[in-house]
Amino acid sequence: KAKIVEIIGKPNLIKNINKYLAEKNGLSFFFAEKLENEAQNLEKIKINNSDRLEITHLNFITIDPSDAKDHDDAIWASKDTDANNIGGWEIIVAIADVSYFVKENSLIDLEAMKRCFSIYFPNYVAPMLPLKLSNKLCSLNIKNKKPVIAVKIKIDKYGNKISYKFFRALIQISMNLNYEEFENAFNSQILPKKFDKIKTLINDIIGSYKSLKISREKRVPLEIISPENKIITNEKEVIDIQQEKVLESNRLVEEFMVTANSCAAEFLIENSANSIFRVHDKPTLSKLYELSLALKEFSINFDYENVVTTSMLNRLLKNNNEEKYSKILNLAILRCQSQAQYSSKNIGHFGLSLDKYTHFTSPIRRY
Repeated sequence: KAKIVEIIGKPNLIKNINKYLAEKNGLSFFFAEKLENEAQNLEKIKINNSDRLEITHLNFITIDPSDAKDHDDAIWASKDTDANNIGGWEIIVAIADVSYFVKENSLIDLEAMKRCFSIYFPNYVAPMLPLKLSNKLCSLNIKNKKPVIAVKIKIDKYGNKISYKFFRALIQISMNLNYEEFENAFNSQILPKKFDKIKTLINDIIGSYKSLKISREKRVPLEIISPENKIITNEKEVIDIQQEKVLESNRLVEEFMVTANSCAAEFLIENSANSIFRVHDKPTLSKLYELSLALKEFSINFDYENVVTTSMLNRLLKNNNEEKYSKILNLAILRCQSQAQYSSKNIGHFGLSLDKYTHFTSPIRRY
């Protein structure tokens, strides 16, 4: 015999769809009471600077989606005053130091390891950490001093890395911005009054990004255009699906994070640490053959047996960018890629054109 354990409700309501998907995939939006109690006790921890560099005088900002509640990383930039690096920059990427609150083998640590990462639903999240941590204690919100692990990177005017240094620090966030707000600042000749305090910082972040772009163009990462779809909801139902526009502010944040992540991978290799890398192998010959067949439908010849590089694939996209099938070409080239993975064997990252890469960023939502 079977019995009804629970009635979920109408299948078109968001909360019910979320619950169904969570049950189906063994996910949980909630934490056991003992875990919530442990998180509650962590709120009593006082932030001190006895073992870390206090740089609260620097204006750090976060740039995230408009609906973000967990702010993992913050950025800062300034012109380098070194006479030997004219036109160069100093940038700092600071990530939330989750380990300040979550100790190894604690109940929260073991649960986070089990969950591995946060999973985002429309208007809801199955978090890796209790919300008291992910949205409050660890999150780089304005007002309070926050413990971080930071990397200070010196680059020249062409975006080439000169040096870097990792350190633990205390910072104070000046402003939590979303991508659209920063995009407006990026394009505006006259910034709104709310930006007065960080006007110099905004200009320096944009200036250092322009240098990083020169370096990016030199290394030639894969330039697939694959915009995400955003599900628009009211409190109950899905009301629309819109394609998200890729903003220059998205690219800016990505370039800061990629630079920090490559420094982290280099640091781990230089210090002979047993490490996990984010790797992306070259496309396999069979996948490239499938791509060549797809391209034949558009009368495009593709020598799949030749050595395939990111610049070759980028050229393919650039030379065949007619609107009527550019989306199909982007999708075809995306589908021929190997899947990015985590591995203790560093084989580099084909898509980013980097020999060394790991995930230093996003510690609140990625174990």
